[in-house]
Amino acid sequence: MANKRQISYGATGTDVTDLQKKLNQNGYTLEEDGIYGSNTQEAVKDYQKKQGLAQDGIVGAQTWEALKNGASSAGIIKPTSTTSTGTTQTA
Repeated sequence: MANKRQISYGATGTDVTDLQKKLNQNGYTLEEDGIYGSNTQEAVKDYQKKQGLAQDGIVGAQTWEALKNGASSAGIIKPTSTTSTGTTQTA
């Protein structure tokens, strides 16, 4: 993901297609048409929310990095549970 430019609503081109592919790899179902339209923007904001990032729809360095690392990367907080002995465990 190195050298990816910041992109947002209205952008077009290969960076947008790459973005759409990465989002689809993370469970979204976007048309990979290279056009940053409303569906792509909604997916980006949802992804940013799930990653604990600013939900601005702008794909900058942090969003690219999260996409590069996949869904198990930054911003994912593992749920905890309390055992019958009262200790807390991370899932």
